[in-house]
Amino acid sequence: MVADRNPVVVGVDSAAHQLAAVGWGATEAVSRGAELRLVRNAPPELASAALSTNPHSDRHIARAARHLLANAQAYALAVAPSVRVSTVLPEGSAIRHLEAAIGTPSLVVVGQPDRDRLGGSQFASTGLALMGCTTCPAVVVRTKADWRRPSDAPVVIGLDDDFPPGVTEDVLEFGFQSALRTKAPLVAVEAGENHETTARLRACWRQYPDIRVCRHIVGDHTSRALIDWTRSARLLVLGCHREDDLGLLTPGAATRTSVDFARCPTVLVRSRTKNGALQKDMR
Repeated sequence: MVADRNPVVVGVDSAAHQLAAVGWGATEAVSRGAELRLVRNAPPELASAALSTNPHSDRHIARAARHLLANAQAYALAVAPSVRVSTVLPEGSAIRHLEAAIGTPSLVVVGQPDRDRLGGSQFASTGLALMGCTTCPAVVVRTKADWRRPSDAPVVIGLDDDFPPGVTEDVLEFGFQSALRTKAPLVAVEAGENHETTARLRACWRQYPDIRVCRHIVGDHTSRALIDWTRSARLLVLGCHREDDLGLLTPGAATRTSVDFARCPTVLVRSRTKNGALQKDMR
C-alpha cells in the first residue's frame, strides 16, 4: 500500500459525539498510511477574549481547547495504537488560520449529533468550518453510527443522474478505493436505470476486477433504500453539490435524509469547483 501524504483531518468540538468521528478517522488514517490531524477551530469565545480586558479569560479558553484535543488524541491512540496523530489549534478563528492549520487533507471527518426526526441535526462549529474551507470528501459520523462493522460489511455507493459534472466518477472512485483497502464488497444503489451511469460503473469495475459488486436499482425511494443498506454497511458514499455541503441540506432531501438517518459513516463526495477552478484534491 502506498502511504497517503495528505492527512485525514478530524474536527474536534466539545460535544461527546465527536468521539465516534475521532475513532473512525483514526482507523481510516491507518488504512491509508496517512497522518491523523485533530483540529479544534478557535472558538468564538477565544476571539472575543482577545479583545477583552481580562487576560485570564484568553488563557483559560485556550487551555480548555488544548485539553479537549489531548483527550481526543488519547482516544485515537486507544482505538488505533499505530496511528500517526497530531493536534492543531489554529492561531485565530478566521478561515485563513484554519486553512493554514489543516494543509491539504485527503478527507475531513466531522461528527454529527442525533436529534429529532423532523428537524434533522446540525454540525458543530469546527465541522462547519472544515467543510466550508475544503472541497475534498467529507465524512459525517453520527453519534449512534456503528463504525466498527465486520470485515464482510459492504461499501455502499449512491448513484444519481443529477450529480454535478465529475461527481459520479469521484463517487465511484472513492467507493471502489474504500472497498479495495478494506477487502469489502461494493453495493451500487442507483436511482434508476441510466445507460451513462451504468457505463461509468462498468468502466470503474473493470479497473477493480477483484471487487465483488452488486447493483440495486430503485425508483423514487432512493433515500429509504440507502438508509436500509446502512444497517449492514461499513460506509455510505454519496455525491452532493458544493453549495449544499455546509450542513444546510434541506431536511427531506435525499442526501440530507440519508445523512441524518444513516447507521454507518457517510461520505459526501463534493463538487470540486471553487471560484471557477476544479480543485485537484480528490484522493
